[in-house]
Amino acid sequence: MTGVQTCALPICAWFARPPADADKYSRGVVGIVTGSAQYPGAALLSVASALHSGCGMVRCYGPHEELVVQAYPEVVPAPRSAIDTAHRTQAWVVGCGLGTDDDAAAALAAVLAKDAPAVVDADALTLLSMRAPLRDALAAREGRVKIGRAHV
Repeated sequence: MTGVQTCALPICAWFARPPADADKYSRGVVGIVTGSAQYPGAALLSVASALHSGCGMVRCYGPHEELVVQAYPEVVPAPRSAIDTAHRTQAWVVGCGLGTDDDAAAALAAVLAKDAPAVVDADALTLLSMRAPLRDALAAREGRVKIGRAHV
Protein backbone atom coordinates (compact mmCIF):
# COMPACT_ATOMS: atom_id res chain seq x y z
CA MET A 1 0.00 0.00 0.00
CA THR A 2 1.34 3.37 -0.96
CA GLY A 3 1.54 6.03 1.75
CA VAL A 4 1.11 3.63 4.67
CA GLN A 5 3.94 3.61 7.17
CA THR A 6 4.67 0.51 9.19
CA CYS A 7 6.82 -0.02 12.23
CA ALA A 8 9.01 -3.07 12.74
CA LEU A 9 8.69 -2.74 16.55
CA PRO A 10 5.73 -4.22 18.37
CA ILE A 11 3.40 -1.54 19.68
CA CYS A 12 4.12 -2.56 23.28
CA ALA A 13 7.66 -1.22 22.79
CA TRP A 14 6.20 2.28 22.56
CA PHE A 15 5.07 2.21 26.19
CA ALA A 16 7.18 2.03 29.31
CA ARG A 17 6.67 -1.05 31.43
CA PRO A 18 5.51 -0.13 34.94
CA PRO A 19 7.98 -0.95 37.71
CA ALA A 20 7.25 -3.94 39.92
CA ASP A 21 6.23 -1.73 42.84
CA ALA A 22 3.76 0.33 40.78
CA ASP A 23 0.21 0.65 42.01
CA LYS A 24 -2.91 2.27 40.64
CA TYR A 25 -2.02 5.67 42.08
CA SER A 26 1.58 5.70 40.86
CA ARG A 27 0.36 4.76 37.37
CA GLY A 28 -2.22 7.56 37.41
CA VAL A 29 -5.93 7.95 37.93
CA VAL A 30 -8.04 9.34 35.08
CA GLY A 31 -11.40 10.97 35.71
CA ILE A 32 -13.79 10.50 32.80
CA VAL A 33 -16.75 12.89 32.48
CA THR A 34 -18.53 11.76 29.33
CA GLY A 35 -21.82 10.31 28.17
CA SER A 36 -25.42 11.42 28.68
CA ALA A 37 -28.93 10.05 28.34
CA GLN A 38 -28.74 10.78 24.62
CA TYR A 39 -25.23 9.34 24.15
CA PRO A 40 -24.57 6.45 26.57
CA GLY A 41 -22.06 4.90 24.17
CA ALA A 42 -19.77 7.89 24.58
CA ALA A 43 -19.13 6.89 28.18
CA LEU A 44 -18.33 3.32 27.15
CA LEU A 45 -15.92 4.40 24.40
CA SER A 46 -14.16 6.95 26.62
CA VAL A 47 -13.74 4.46 29.45
CA ALA A 48 -12.45 1.77 27.08
CA SER A 49 -9.84 4.17 25.71
CA ALA A 50 -8.73 5.23 29.18
CA LEU A 51 -8.43 1.62 30.32
CA HIS A 52 -6.14 0.88 27.38
CA SER A 53 -3.94 3.90 28.05
CA GLY A 54 -1.88 2.27 30.79
CA CYS A 55 -3.29 4.33 33.63
CA GLY A 56 -3.73 2.71 37.01
CA MET A 57 -7.41 3.45 37.59
CA VAL A 58 -10.36 4.96 35.75
CA ARG A 59 -13.12 6.82 37.55
CA CYS A 60 -16.22 7.46 35.46
CA TYR A 61 -18.46 10.33 36.53
CA GLY A 62 -21.77 10.07 34.79
CA PRO A 63 -25.31 8.83 34.49
CA HIS A 64 -24.42 5.37 33.17
CA GLU A 65 -22.72 3.79 36.17
CA GLU A 66 -24.50 0.45 35.76
CA LEU A 67 -23.85 0.22 32.02
CA VAL A 68 -20.17 1.16 32.38
CA VAL A 69 -19.50 -1.20 35.29
CA GLN A 70 -21.28 -4.05 33.52
CA ALA A 71 -18.97 -3.63 30.52
CA TYR A 72 -15.86 -2.73 32.55
CA PRO A 73 -16.06 -3.95 36.16
CA GLU A 74 -12.62 -2.50 36.95
CA VAL A 75 -13.94 1.06 36.56
CA VAL A 76 -14.84 3.03 39.69
CA PRO A 77 -18.18 4.76 39.05
CA ALA A 78 -19.31 7.98 40.68
CA PRO A 79 -22.11 10.50 40.18
CA ARG A 80 -21.24 13.76 38.49
CA SER A 81 -21.97 15.57 41.74
CA ALA A 82 -18.82 13.91 43.16
CA ILE A 83 -16.42 15.70 40.77
CA ASP A 84 -16.05 18.57 43.25
CA THR A 85 -14.81 16.23 45.97
CA ALA A 86 -12.72 13.95 43.75
CA HIS A 87 -9.19 13.41 45.00
CA ARG A 88 -6.10 11.61 43.72
CA THR A 89 -7.13 12.12 40.09
CA GLN A 90 -4.10 13.06 37.99
CA ALA A 91 -5.90 13.81 34.70
CA TRP A 92 -9.41 14.52 33.41
CA VAL A 93 -11.22 13.84 30.15
CA VAL A 94 -14.45 15.76 29.60
CA GLY A 95 -16.85 16.25 26.73
CA CYS A 96 -17.69 13.25 24.58
CA GLY A 97 -21.48 12.86 24.55
CA LEU A 98 -21.74 15.13 27.59
CA GLY A 99 -24.59 17.23 26.26
CA THR A 100 -24.95 20.98 26.55
CA ASP A 101 -27.50 21.43 29.32
CA ASP A 102 -26.96 23.07 32.71
CA ASP A 103 -25.85 19.78 34.32
CA ALA A 104 -23.21 19.30 31.62
CA ALA A 105 -22.02 22.89 32.11
CA ALA A 106 -21.74 22.31 35.87
CA ALA A 107 -19.69 19.15 35.27
CA LEU A 108 -17.32 21.01 32.92
CA ALA A 109 -16.99 23.85 35.44
CA ALA A 110 -16.12 21.34 38.17
CA VAL A 111 -13.40 19.77 36.00
CA LEU A 112 -11.98 23.16 35.03
CA ALA A 113 -11.78 24.06 38.73
CA LYS A 114 -9.42 21.12 39.35
CA ASP A 115 -5.64 21.50 39.32
CA ALA A 116 -4.99 18.34 37.28
CA PRO A 117 -4.52 18.47 33.50
CA ALA A 118 -7.68 18.06 31.43
CA VAL A 119 -8.56 17.06 27.89
CA VAL A 120 -11.56 19.08 26.71
CA ASP A 121 -13.36 17.77 23.64
CA ALA A 122 -16.69 17.46 21.80
CA ASP A 123 -19.69 18.83 23.75
CA ALA A 124 -17.38 20.53 26.24
CA LEU A 125 -16.08 22.64 23.34
CA THR A 126 -19.64 23.57 22.45
CA LEU A 127 -20.28 24.54 26.07
CA LEU A 128 -17.18 26.74 26.03
CA SER A 129 -18.47 28.53 22.95
CA MET A 130 -21.86 29.10 24.60
CA ARG A 131 -20.91 30.21 28.12
CA ALA A 132 -18.50 33.01 29.00
CA PRO A 133 -17.95 31.86 32.64
CA LEU A 134 -16.63 28.52 31.33
CA ARG A 135 -14.25 30.33 28.98
CA ASP A 136 -13.02 32.39 31.92
CA ALA A 137 -12.45 29.20 33.94
CA LEU A 138 -10.54 27.72 31.02
CA ALA A 139 -8.36 30.84 30.68
CA ALA A 140 -7.52 30.65 34.38
CA ARG A 141 -5.99 27.18 33.94
CA GLU A 142 -2.92 28.58 32.15
CA GLY A 143 -1.96 25.73 29.84
CA ARG A 144 -3.20 22.79 31.90
CA VAL A 145 -5.86 21.91 29.30
CA LYS A 146 -5.58 20.13 25.98
CA ILE A 147 -8.32 21.20 23.61
CA GLY A 148 -9.64 18.51 21.29
CA ARG A 149 -10.70 19.12 17.72
CA ALA A 150 -14.30 19.71 16.82
CA HIS A 151 -15.76 16.92 14.70
CA VAL A 152 -16.06 17.82 11.05
